[in-house]
Amino acid sequence: MKIKSVNRKQSGKDKIVLNTQPPLTWELFERFRPLFQAEPTLRSLDTEFSTSGALILSSSDFEAGSLPAGINQMIEQLLNRAESMMSQTEQVRRQQTELEKTQKDKALQAAAQAFGVPIE
Repeated sequence: MKIKSVNRKQSGKDKIVLNTQPPLTWELFERFRPLFQAEPTLRSLDTEFSTSGALILSSSDFEAGSLPAGINQMIEQLLNRAESMMSQTEQVRRQQTELEKTQKDKALQAAAQAFGVPIE
């Protein structure tokens, strides 16, 4: 995930709205926020989710030089780590679903064989 631009229209003196590519989702933001909050160099900032799919950074004062050096890379790395966590969770969920389906199929086969009837 990349930070694409600063949204001039939605940003203000105490909040910066960042457009991402692809747009941020609520699920990804939920994974991202704890990572962001745990980053010592970003503690002076707060983050919110915009329903337009943007990332909002807020601070009591955004003056020249008040943002940490390399903030773009830090945020993108955290977003990518959150995406990776989501992918791993989804992979585990798919594997669990497949295992449950296999177990169900085996149980149905055994029941059909025991009753001497087909599975419909």
